[in-house]
Amino acid sequence: MNADLPSPSLPDPRPLSDYLLAIQSGFERGSYREVLTWVEAALRHYPQSGSLRLWQALTIEALGQTTQAIELMQMLVHHPDPEIAQQAKYLVYIWKAPRLQRPPAWLSEIPDLSQLADSAVTLGSRLPPLPQQRSRTTPPPPVVNSDPALSEQSDRTMIWMWLAVVASVIGLGWLLAMI
Repeated sequence: MNADLPSPSLPDPRPLSDYLLAIQSGFERGSYREVLTWVEAALRHYPQSGSLRLWQALTIEALGQTTQAIELMQMLVHHPDPEIAQQAKYLVYIWKAPRLQRPPAWLSEIPDLSQLADSAVTLGSRLPPLPQQRSRTTPPPPVVNSDPALSEQSDRTMIWMWLAVVASVIGLGWLLAMI
């Protein structure tokens, strides 16, 4: 069991929010069986929680038991909390939707790479050695322009650029005011 959650036999439960955070974290990691035990433990302390029932159904569906998850969600459609009821209706609608047939051209088969890792160990003696890392030379220092005429010219250019920007903004404002 996760250290985030207390043992199901503890008499003093944690707040529901602690359970929900741990359940969501476990669900996002894909630990569905573990999450299901957490949900069941939390339901012993909070049996009327619609959020826990939603997580229970989501976890059951993630474990491949869609019909059981739909049955649980259909009970939540009439939950007193309108948000829970709406989410339940939405999920029942999705889970009952017909599965689309996908052409084989749409699917990509992912090869099993576990055998590749085993064969790399046996082929290790035949692989060429890794190249040595090249020592990195320090980059040359940036060139500082010591010519005062060039720096004065770039200052003048910047002043004219800002003057053009300000004039353009004033001109656009005048045009918009005329409209």
